[in-house]
Amino acid sequence: MKQIKVVIPGPIKFDFVKQGLDYYEKRISKFVNCQVLTPKAKVSFTSVEEKLKKEAEILKRYLKKGEYLVVLDERGKFMKSKEFAKFLDKLLGSTKGITFLIGGAEGICNDLKSQADQLLSLSPFTLNHEIASLVLVEAIYRGILISKNHPYHRE
Repeated sequence: MKQIKVVIPGPIKFDFVKQGLDYYEKRISKFVNCQVLTPKAKVSFTSVEEKLKKEAEILKRYLKKGEYLVVLDERGKFMKSKEFAKFLDKLLGSTKGITFLIGGAEGICNDLKSQADQLLSLSPFTLNHEIASLVLVEAIYRGILISKNHPYHRE
């Protein structure tokens, strides 16, 4: 079975985000193997650059060769729901899996961005990384259901 992973630095502080991530992870898993991973990434640092580098070292452990890497970034590509559904459908049919990577409060290091197969933006708004993860998993769920012609998505 194909796999979708969402990796976000943890631990997650907001209970409602934890509940929402669990909810959508279970729903998505009915169609494709889905894991939302929140590795502990609280690190001590002396500069933002050092923090980004240390977080990147932790996050890189969850990346596997052959998986398509999507990094969330404010300068990434915007997609409407139907376009995102086609994007997911195509990748699930042609790759070992998809890993979505979300940086922490300071963002994500340029090294990880440069490794990405795709940079994706969820919104022109700046979103808290925990909120962004919740928006992302709902978008993934919606995209899968659009591909299945399920009436969840309305226009």
